[in-house]
Amino acid sequence: MARGVSVLVATLILIVISTIASVVLYLYLTHFFGEVGYTGEKPKIKLKLEAVQRLMSGGLKVYLHNVGDESLEIDRIYILDLNNNILETYPTELQLNSGDIGSFIIPALKLAKISEKVDKIRIMVSCKS
Repeated sequence: MARGVSVLVATLILIVISTIASVVLYLYLTHFFGEVGYTGEKPKIKLKLEAVQRLMSGGLKVYLHNVGDESLEIDRIYILDLNNNILETYPTELQLNSGDIGSFIIPALKLAKISEKVDKIRIMVSCKS
């Protein structure tokens, strides 16, 4: 009987040791492979929405501030609903150097078309790389 118990205990000890070893190996490999493809930090685009002004025409003037260290060239404006569905998109050419504040206008006609669909919008811009 004692011999059967010692085999069982030895088996349990081997299972525990192999489980611990596999967890340690997994953590080591995921950390190692996470570092392998790293080539340096990409420049982060830091753009802040400063203000939105309603114009006499009914349009909106949107002010953006480049708070990052890189120059940005905004090439497209997206108007989204609150579920991130694109309602309107149009091209623009807005160059912002570091620290610059620039603006673009969303015309009243576009806003009238959008306001038929939704009450609130989100604005997203894309930058050329």
